Amino acid sequence: MDFSLNDDIKLLTALKKGCQKAFKFIYSTFYEILCVYILNFTSNREEAEDIVQDTLLKLWQKRESIVINTSLKSYLFQAVYNRFVDNYRREKKRYEILDTIRLSALNSLYTEEEQQHESQKIKILQQIIEQLPPKCKEIFLLSKMRGLKYQQIADELGISIKTVENQIGIAYQKIRVALKNSNLSF
Repeated sequence: MDFSLNDDIKLLTALKKGCQKAFKFIYSTFYEILCVYILNFTSNREEAEDIVQDTLLKLWQKRESIVINTSLKSYLFQAVYNRFVDNYRREKKRYEILDTIRLSALNSLYTEEEQQHESQKIKILQQIIEQLPPKCKEIFLLSKMRGLKYQQIADELGISIKTVENQIGIAYQKIRVALKNSNLSF
């Protein structure tokens, strides 16, 4: 039995009955044309061929139940286009998931690095505070650790507010110099 594109009904009837010759005719007639068509949407020849092959294979597998209301040519062009869109959406979703995973991994790495950096800064700051003169250290800790106001510190230690202000100023100056020498940014 010979087939032609002029008789879609004869060709589709034979295909539905499982005629391999009809399928081979469709495959050989449309394969390259459909590949070129899909290459308009993707520049990847291998991807285009996969899409066309999958579409034609599906045509064969579903031949008994397939309903074509247009010409076979129009149907195949629409089918490969739909397959391309499905693949594109699937790939896009996959890349979005991978991007989310990558971003999450980078954030966790950044957070770990940031935590290490913060921990290092705290250790250096503690060392600097430990090296302050005893009275200066005591006043600074009362202010910063216990949150006491200058007047409260002065009352508790029995010293003037001016002494508290001077000692806090000295503490800040020594801390700034030590931090500058440690090359850490705060």
